[in-house]
Amino acid sequence: MVEGEDGLVAEHVFRVGPAYVEHWLHEPEHWGPSPAEHTALEALRDALLQLLQLRDGVQRARGEFGPVSVFYPQNYPSINQKYRLYRATVEYFQQFYTSIDKLTNVMRRHRDVFADVPHRSVAKFLKWYEPYAMFPEDSLGLLGSARSFRALINHSSSFQLFDWHTVSTRQFYVRVAFVGEQSATAFSPEGSTPIDNPQDDLAPLLLATQEQELDDGDGAEFRPGWCFIAPDEDLVTWALCVQLNSVLQRIASVRDNSSVMTCDWRPTLTGDDVRADYPIFAAMPGVVTATWTTDFATTATVRMGENTDLTSLNSTDSG
Repeated sequence: MVEGEDGLVAEHVFRVGPAYVEHWLHEPEHWGPSPAEHTALEALRDALLQLLQLRDGVQRARGEFGPVSVFYPQNYPSINQKYRLYRATVEYFQQFYTSIDKLTNVMRRHRDVFADVPHRSVAKFLKWYEPYAMFPEDSLGLLGSARSFRALINHSSSFQLFDWHTVSTRQFYVRVAFVGEQSATAFSPEGSTPIDNPQDDLAPLLLATQEQELDDGDGAEFRPGWCFIAPDEDLVTWALCVQLNSVLQRIASVRDNSSVMTCDWRPTLTGDDVRADYPIFAAMPGVVTATWTTDFATTATVRMGENTDLTSLNSTDSG
């Protein structure tokens, strides 16, 4: 699981900063990409850096009213603060969709590595991408949930009428949630949580949407519904950006990138990079044939399988 009941994240999950994106999007410069490949890579770089900015925008909006001390453990947002969080959340998930599109554009321009990449449907792409995914048991669920949440934003007419609210999660921070009634055929949006009875924890949100109140627990007027809480923006960002390990390593394995070994370029760490030792994971099984250390990381040359070229991995834990 990405996130345990104690609120802690798994060891391989981390907060992504700009230096992580810059690291991965620098290496392709050593491949001698074609003009079309270079344009696609630059578009991906810009999209991911914008995604990081919008993720931070969600957290700034939330920070206007978050818990601040033991004496103020709860601080409920004003209506304007709610609207700012809602707008920041919508902008983030719109950019998430754009970033997925830019990633598929890079893959489509390397057909010798990725053949027949679906690009008209994110749902179809994620299903197709499953064999290549880094940490698929964690990342694909997050990416799928983010896709479904964004679908509610952009295709609301495809669903029963719903409203948005703000909810406090068990980690005590506030997220946006969409809430609505089930359709006549008991349909609920993919990825949503059903609200089947008035005793459900999320029932007050549904009742507010229905503009009803229960009288002394009497659920006669209750109509079943659903709630979709926005996926955590930090975890979604990780789930997407960690795929650079897979996509760019697989492309590098069939390119001449030997000049990486003598490159002295290093990403500039900023205040938005909460760590200087980002983990870099191997996308495929391989054998470490050489390592050397710089002031940024330990670099390993790895032979991927029996008939593939060498791929460089910047890592503090090569394998």
